[in-house]
Amino acid sequence: MPEDLARIIHRATQKDPDQRYLTAAEMAADLDRFLAGKPVAAPQYHYRLDEREITAARPGSVIYAAVIIFLAAVSLFLMFTSVGLMSGIMMLGVMTSVGITMIATQTGIGGVILVAGLVVGRGLLAARIWARWAGVVLFALLCGGSLLGMSGIVMMSVALAQGLSNASKSDAAPAKTTEQPADAENAATFQTQNFVFGMVAMYSVPVLAGLIMGVTGIWSLLARKAGEWFAFAAQIRWEHRQMREQFQ
Repeated sequence: MPEDLARIIHRATQKDPDQRYLTAAEMAADLDRFLAGKPVAAPQYHYRLDEREITAARPGSVIYAAVIIFLAAVSLFLMFTSVGLMSGIMMLGVMTSVGITMIATQTGIGGVILVAGLVVGRGLLAARIWARWAGVVLFALLCGGSLLGMSGIVMMSVALAQGLSNASKSDAAPAKTTEQPADAENAATFQTQNFVFGMVAMYSVPVLAGLIMGVTGIWSLLARKAGEWFAFAAQIRWEHRQMREQFQ
């Protein structure tokens, strides 16, 4: 079929009403121009990918995984930046160059993590297959880091408890000559236990939260519905490339 006639037909059959002829008279005028051998007003047809079809089928588990990645990236950025600023400012008075280097390094690491999290999260919401597997790797790293953090907290707590217990016993030894030696020793032991339990509770909450988010994130991205959606989006984009090559 002639290219000008194909333009008219494609414009008249567009899915989006805003891309069609606004009135029948406008279409008739374009047909008259075609019959008279004049250039038509209809633009050249280009197959357009409608991302709304992909977005409408997006499962909630993928959104959940993307939100976790966004939150983890922002949290790690704030943590690295805060620690870098604190350590760097403390070193500025003693070793200025070391302090500035520390601030720049920690802030740079936090910035890289933030950018990577934003890119992977946006890729997940756009059904990019590379983002799916990148998200699985990031969640696996989060789980591994959380498990290492848990083991470190346990080891530190045990060592700290033993050290504080020995210190409390040595401090309570002279008190045996007083009238109430048992009360002093019990109070020291109680303070030691409370200190250890308080540290374990404080550090265990974020570590446990990271482990839960990592496990649920992996499950969300490896779920059957998520896999079907990524395959569906890849199929639509492949069809779009085929149609675009056909009309070029």
